[in-house]
Amino acid sequence: MPLNVTPPPGSLFHLFHRQGEEYVAYSWQNLDVILWLGSATGPGARSLNQLTRTRMREGRKYSAIHTVLAGAGLPDEEGRKELNLQAERSTKSLGCLVAVIERQGFAGSAIRAFVSGVFALTAQEAVRRVVASMEDAAAWLPEAHARTTGVRLDPTELRGVLLGIRALVP
Repeated sequence: MPLNVTPPPGSLFHLFHRQGEEYVAYSWQNLDVILWLGSATGPGARSLNQLTRTRMREGRKYSAIHTVLAGAGLPDEEGRKELNLQAERSTKSLGCLVAVIERQGFAGSAIRAFVSGVFALTAQEAVRRVVASMEDAAAWLPEAHARTTGVRLDPTELRGVLLGIRALVP
């Protein structure tokens, strides 16, 4: 049965892009939320790079939350290269980069180690954080986002948006 990832009518956020069963990207204000349904591949990460370039052309700082769902694993070799390239390219436009790692155990530790390596490639100006849940991301992001992008996110609204997005994918 295909996964329906379309937000309900009246949602504050919108579906930005879907890359098959690999990831789904949503947008709200100057915040992108990417849900990794599966492991990143070269073609999938390249499509995300195109979305990032689109965001960068807007000329304003934005933040991104990458959520690695429990069923997703490490990227393949080509996917790793593309994600590292994205991290290097987006440094001037990125205010905050948050990784939500829902995966537990050894696989979760391996994903956290990979994310730490990607974070090392992003600009020092970009504020980075690894958390365990969307709730954690919602609690941490508003202050850092306002400081780095100049855009204030209402904490209650942000929490509702993030939990609404997360609820679309069981």
